[in-house]
Amino acid sequence: MPLDGAALRKDPDRTLAALWPRLKALIPKSAPKSERAAVQARVEREFARLHDLLNRLYGQDYDLGINAFEHRRFLNALYTGHFPGSFARGLPFNYNPETQDMRISGMAASLIGVEEALQEAPMHLQGERLLDDALARLELIHAVTYSAGGFPLVYLGDEIGMTNDYRYRRDPVTAGDSRFAHRPEFDWDRAAERETPGTIPHRLVHALARFAQLRAATPALGDTPTAFFHAGNDHVFTFQRGTPETGLLTVVANLSEHGLAVPSPWLAHDGTDLLSGERVIAGMMLRLALYQVRWIAGG
Repeated sequence: MPLDGAALRKDPDRTLAALWPRLKALIPKSAPKSERAAVQARVEREFARLHDLLNRLYGQDYDLGINAFEHRRFLNALYTGHFPGSFARGLPFNYNPETQDMRISGMAASLIGVEEALQEAPMHLQGERLLDDALARLELIHAVTYSAGGFPLVYLGDEIGMTNDYRYRRDPVTAGDSRFAHRPEFDWDRAAERETPGTIPHRLVHALARFAQLRAATPALGDTPTAFFHAGNDHVFTFQRGTPETGLLTVVANLSEHGLAVPSPWLAHDGTDLLSGERVIAGMMLRLALYQVRWIAGG
């Protein structure tokens, strides 16, 4: 699915708007085949979700090569939890019965499956796996926001994995506005758990801190362009950062719930994955665990 570089330069917030819809690849049977052309853009800011709601922006400016209306219907069903196999617990906002379009409210953890996992884990034989996979998806999105360019923004509560706050439904003033589900009072008790290993806040806070530290220490992640390209697999999201002066950093994100391997002809030289510390050999198949992201420097 081609991305329009000029459109991204005009509205840089759309880089991650391109990622959320591609997370449909986490449900492989529902993922239509697509192609991604290489484009370049300078991105001013990035985020895992908007401060107000999730709006995929699909079917408006991009030539997707698919039925935009049906695609948006699918995404709406997926992120409100109405598509079979969906992990999301988003809430519809501003639904238009004539166009059947809507925007979607929700905390990042609820949109990506953490809320579902916490609810289902006690009744599921693989409850711990459900939660671990959901947190891996959330870390994936943050790993992309911290590397795709611009200034990464983390909205209140996402850094400790807060889920939707449904108390807004009890207040007549806010009951009809689902956006209050992601406008919660900050959970200071949950925040205190960031110091306790094994908790969700601990895992997320330390992951974000590591992304920030690596970003600050990597010149290619400074004021440099972002070049998106297709890696030959529709379940893989890829782009490069950097210039000849800073060196290149290649970001490869596996959006699949399965491990996979992709060829790496775009690596001219051997490199190092900054996130895992592993050496990456140019010309060899690049192996990715489920939801793994690699920041490959020096390739």
